[in-house]
Amino acid sequence: MKELILFLHAATGCDTTSAIFDIGKLKPFRRLSQDEALRLRVGVFNSPNATPDDIATAGEMFIMSLYPGKTSDDLGKRRFQMYVKINSRLPANKKFDLAQLPPTSSSSREHSLRVYLQVQEWLGNPLPPTDWGFEKDEEGHLRPVTNRRCESKKCSCRRHKMVCSNICGYCAGHGCSNTLREEDEDNVDHPDKDLEPIPCTETDVELISLA
Repeated sequence: MKELILFLHAATGCDTTSAIFDIGKLKPFRRLSQDEALRLRVGVFNSPNATPDDIATAGEMFIMSLYPGKTSDDLGKRRFQMYVKINSRLPANKKFDLAQLPPTSSSSREHSLRVYLQVQEWLGNPLPPTDWGFEKDEEGHLRPVTNRRCESKKCSCRRHKMVCSNICGYCAGHGCSNTLREEDEDNVDHPDKDLEPIPCTETDVELISLA
């Protein structure tokens, strides 16, 4: 386990990586301690020559191990199963908290890339941040990439020519280029937007009062 301490610390939240909601560090430590196959899989985070796909796959396997479900599931299926299970037990007057669900596959990927970047930094192998889960804003500052932005038809919403929402399994509607922006909403054609209001007469007011 000692060779995975850096990975475990970065994957569960440190100064440069985000924590996984309501998971903490003890549960992941126990999970890794009990699962040799998982330890071997996430060992790729210590490799200086790992590819982004290798890291994304291992990272998703690690995250899935922290939530109940079948080992054959992917994160999208596990999110849906947990949503159905939690929502079925939720009182009608209580709002469902999406943070209780596992992250989306795209969020898991970007998180895993940043974890790898941090682990390699600690191991003395600095890498370009923009290749591993970060991007530069207009002012040149680094910021985390939140998702894959649904720019390809891998996103079923874009594939069906729909905008993404909070039920999108690829981005969950956050920070995505395929969502409806406020300025776009103002330009949406509504059936009655060109209709002029009809002046209300005194007779109309009397009829409304009697209704």
